[in-house]
Amino acid sequence: MHHLNRNILRDSVPGWQFISQGNTTAEHLFYIQLALEGGCRWVQLRLKGFSEPEIIKAGLEVYRLCEAYDATFILNDHVHLVDQVTAHGVHLGLSDMLIAEAKSLLNKHCIIGGTANTEADVASRIMQGVHYIGLGPFRFTRTKEQLSPVLGLQGYYRILKSENGMGQRNIPVFAIGGITPEDIPELLNCGVDGVAVSGWVTSMVALDEWQHLTGTLLTIENVVEQYNKWKISNAADAEKILSKIALLGKNTSVQTTAGLQ
Repeated sequence: MHHLNRNILRDSVPGWQFISQGNTTAEHLFYIQLALEGGCRWVQLRLKGFSEPEIIKAGLEVYRLCEAYDATFILNDHVHLVDQVTAHGVHLGLSDMLIAEAKSLLNKHCIIGGTANTEADVASRIMQGVHYIGLGPFRFTRTKEQLSPVLGLQGYYRILKSENGMGQRNIPVFAIGGITPEDIPELLNCGVDGVAVSGWVTSMVALDEWQHLTGTLLTIENVVEQYNKWKISNAADAEKILSKIALLGKNTSVQTTAGLQ
């Protein structure tokens, strides 16, 4: 198996990351390519409720896409599949595998991110030695079935300005959960280093309508071809959508000085 050089712990990280969603693995890939073409350079493949063979097959395609765009590829949850899909690292939720166990199983250069919802969660994640934190949710989102309490701007400000470790943190914190471009300035003012976006990106292309219109079901095998057909058939709309996504990079261009350690 080809081994990706995971020694990518940089002094700064992209200001925004895309967390994939979709009804099928092919839809996840379509939206990932859309995000990458729009300038995203950090992708988290989040496949809940899919079989391991499906995750591996999709993960290898995400790896190829991220290689083409020089982007970081993070796999959500499935620590034991990180090597098989050649991901740069893994993101673990509060109910997922313990960070210490993940570290014992992964290459020392693998990036490990962790979700947090409270001040105590953040302090715990820092002590556990994660490389970055996804703090949220900012607002209600349908992306996750078991949603932690919503933070809102006040929650972010309270946690990030607390004296219990956050003032001296040396790892980046990303706001997660139902975030749109309009939220970014105030979130950055609260002290986050970047944002994770999901539903806002996927809402711009109705893949159910596209598949019905073309009479073609998206599959892993045809998703790149169908993505290109969508761009050609909807050239004006595609250009507008990609321009909107590109603005996320500009709006989050103030990158963290606390790089991945």
